[in-house]
Amino acid sequence: MADISPLVPGHVMIVPKAHILCYGAVEAIARDEFSGIVNATRTILGEHYGPSVVLEHGTSSLEPVADHVTHAHLHIVPAVVDIRDSLLNFNTTAIASLSDLSPWAARDEAYIYFESCAGERIVADRIVDIPRLFIRREIARRVGVPDPLWDWRRHILSDNLRSTVETLRPANWKSLC
Repeated sequence: MADISPLVPGHVMIVPKAHILCYGAVEAIARDEFSGIVNATRTILGEHYGPSVVLEHGTSSLEPVADHVTHAHLHIVPAVVDIRDSLLNFNTTAIASLSDLSPWAARDEAYIYFESCAGERIVADRIVDIPRLFIRREIARRVGVPDPLWDWRRHILSDNLRSTVETLRPANWKSLC
């Protein structure tokens, strides 16, 4: 689905119907299907916008509800950006696939997941006192969206939303099934 306030045209989110806190909590039996949906979405975005990055603020049940959305939602942003430098203040771990997020969910530990355009994946944890909407702030800064327009609760980037829906509506989404 299109992000409610896409930072760039084509910014979408993958949101599961079932309630889970983060994608690390996806059941083992569904992980391959989930990875397939992410890859197919990136392929469709690539056809229309170019390379994309994948991000998630994986929440835990211990985080204050007012600070974060407590339902899994994976951002896919068609932009050649890299936020790894902003994660250096946290404990970081390179991982091989989205399936490798499960230990963080099993520990009920919040994390930031970043996957570069080239497929390099990193998880940052011990993210104590991380600012609200950290991922949006970092992506916005790199794509030139000024403060505070990145805050979807205060500003809807309606031109980007309209463009995203108009461009992606006729795409071959059946390939995700």
